[in-house]
Amino acid sequence: MTKKAIVWEKWIDPLNSNIDEVEYPGHHLPPENESYDIEFLSSDPDFEDKMESHYTGQTDEDREKKVSFNPTRITSTPHGFVTLTEHSFASKHFDFWTLHYNRDITADIIKKIEECDGVETLTPLTRYRARIGFNRILIQAGVLNLTEAKRGIEKCILGNTNSRPPHEQELAMFSSDIVSEAKKIISSKLEGKGVWFLYVFPNGSIECMSSESKGFAEKNKMFEQIQSLIGGKKINSTKDW
Repeated sequence: MTKKAIVWEKWIDPLNSNIDEVEYPGHHLPPENESYDIEFLSSDPDFEDKMESHYTGQTDEDREKKVSFNPTRITSTPHGFVTLTEHSFASKHFDFWTLHYNRDITADIIKKIEECDGVETLTPLTRYRARIGFNRILIQAGVLNLTEAKRGIEKCILGNTNSRPPHEQELAMFSSDIVSEAKKIISSKLEGKGVWFLYVFPNGSIECMSSESKGFAEKNKMFEQIQSLIGGKKINSTKDW
């Protein structure tokens, strides 16, 4: 049987597939330079009378050209209908990750995860996966380290994994070929070059940079943000193994 292992995957809010409709209401309408005489959703109490007066003698096509629509997205919830705005998405408040475990996620494991530092929400999804929510505001403020929080969960479930080399522990989610390539890059290009980082994209592509290169601080921060958005794994030379 294979060794126990945990793989992390960035959880994407399914509602964000229509994010344009939320962030840019009316984005599918004609350009703004086309004039409209009447707004379809109006608070004017005499709206209907004005519509009838305005449309006297006009064709249906003429009417459509003079009406602007102000679409509002709503969704049904256990608490009634809720207007969808950027603040309605749970992903705006939580940094969600899906934990994949190659063993049964039992009630005891769920209880252990709930007690780990940084875990704010926990939703078991299937036999082998659970969605964990970390506080996005705390992460952005720098008072909660997402990497350390996930590592704490791994140690809680898997126990002591220090028998493996540190870089292999960090890259356990990837195939042996990717781990081997990352180790080769670290030993040939990064070790002895001061402070450095190596980032492995979810598809296995690898980027790296040392402090000897110009723009290191900016690139280091950029890849931290990329990791938080799409997953993958960023390794830092200054990490306390």
